[in-house]
Amino acid sequence: MPSVPLRDSLHITFIAGATIAAYTRVKLDSSGHIVEAGIADTAVGFTTERGATSGEPAAVRVANAPEHAGRANGAIAVGALVYSAAAGRVDDVATSAILLGYATTAASNQDELIRFVSAV
Repeated sequence: MPSVPLRDSLHITFIAGATIAAYTRVKLDSSGHIVEAGIADTAVGFTTERGATSGEPAAVRVANAPEHAGRANGAIAVGALVYSAAAGRVDDVATSAILLGYATTAASNQDELIRFVSAV
């Protein structure tokens, strides 16, 4: 059986299928490009501080990394459970969402950055 080289890293590079803001939760589209993840989408990870430009390579911090930074959907308190939200954001509201982790910093407004540790 041929060997399959695997990457041993917390970051993987994908081609962006759209322009995506920094620290956005992303999924793969049917072409294998990254796009914003919706509330119920299983994500491959989060864009890094550079975000992504459509058609260009973009670094993604993989979903199972121990810690992430994400764009808040609204106010989130330290210690709150963090869930997926629409438009690649994160929230502390669980409706139709996927549990991501626990907030280690707080946010007061939409698109403020929070840090959180993974729940998995």
